[in-house]
Amino acid sequence: MTNEDKKNTHPRKLIDHLDLFNSQIGDELKWPLKGIASGFDVIDECVDNFKPGLYIFAGGTGTGKSSFLSNLMFGILSQDKNTCGIHFSYDVNYLEQVGKYLSLASNLPLDLIKNPKKIEEDDLEKRFEGLDKLREIQTRLIILDQNHDVQEVSQIEQEIIELKNEYPNSPIVITIDPVSQLVDDKHSFGNERDHHLIVELKRISRIYEVVILMGVDLDVGAREKRPKLSQLEKKVSLMYGAEFIALLYNDTLNNFDTPLLEWEWASKDTMVPIIELNIVKNKSASFLGRLFYRFYGSQCRYKECVKHENEYYNEMIENMDHFDEDPKKRKSISTGNKVYVTPKRKFEKKFEIE
Repeated sequence: MTNEDKKNTHPRKLIDHLDLFNSQIGDELKWPLKGIASGFDVIDECVDNFKPGLYIFAGGTGTGKSSFLSNLMFGILSQDKNTCGIHFSYDVNYLEQVGKYLSLASNLPLDLIKNPKKIEEDDLEKRFEGLDKLREIQTRLIILDQNHDVQEVSQIEQEIIELKNEYPNSPIVITIDPVSQLVDDKHSFGNERDHHLIVELKRISRIYEVVILMGVDLDVGAREKRPKLSQLEKKVSLMYGAEFIALLYNDTLNNFDTPLLEWEWASKDTMVPIIELNIVKNKSASFLGRLFYRFYGSQCRYKECVKHENEYYNEMIENMDHFDEDPKKRKSISTGNKVYVTPKRKFEKKFEIE
């Protein structure tokens, strides 16, 4: 189908738009208005499911962006048997990425996935169950890295076209991790390059109805302190072009005494960090604020915190920001327009032991 054909398939007048809109609603919403669920119930609710558009997950080095994107992709493909995906894994070798998916599917540590000889007989069944789960998505998921020489936007578009020809009526999700690894020889680095990439990726998401999940690296400061939206100002095109932006932060990377660390003695991951996902831009729904996830490093697995846990951790961070031995350094932070609003605490004098 040529670009002219694609353009002619879409109505121009509002009366025709309404007809198309109503046809996609019916008794229940249809794709793309309905969106796709990831299996992470809280974030699905906060974004009103994932719809065609650009979703940015940004953070400093080591904050878990690649693993989070893998969890989302695996969850989406497992939830919806019609959805197809392409994982452009520029940060992780494609075979390593396959190992991550098998680890997620089998609930086994990645080191056992890489070396099956270490697997005890009791865990062999888990491995077989994981392989069965991957067989359910194996024809619907493509994994590419630099070995496949697909790093230009035009090449990404061609991969999407081929997948759409194979599955013409299926929703498509792609992951680009990180987006900085895309190659563009025609535009200089900086805002000019970012602007070109975002314009093209947004066009692709519209024309082919594709959900595009992108990993974005922030500066070193984003690892040391909770990142802010202003740290994307150097990438202004990314900031304004995306429908959704979330900032990841792992407090355990810098502060081993952080309360955002839990102990699970019965698991291989004795120390489980609580990862913050701060949604700072969200065109699909009204939610802005922090969500929290337990991260099991041995499996590269994220486990979503439920509503009351999100309330607890949000309040914990607010109290940490407020209380300081030096009154001049104390902060007053409002939870603002968030789904999980916690009641204000009254801070009293510090009790001293006599």
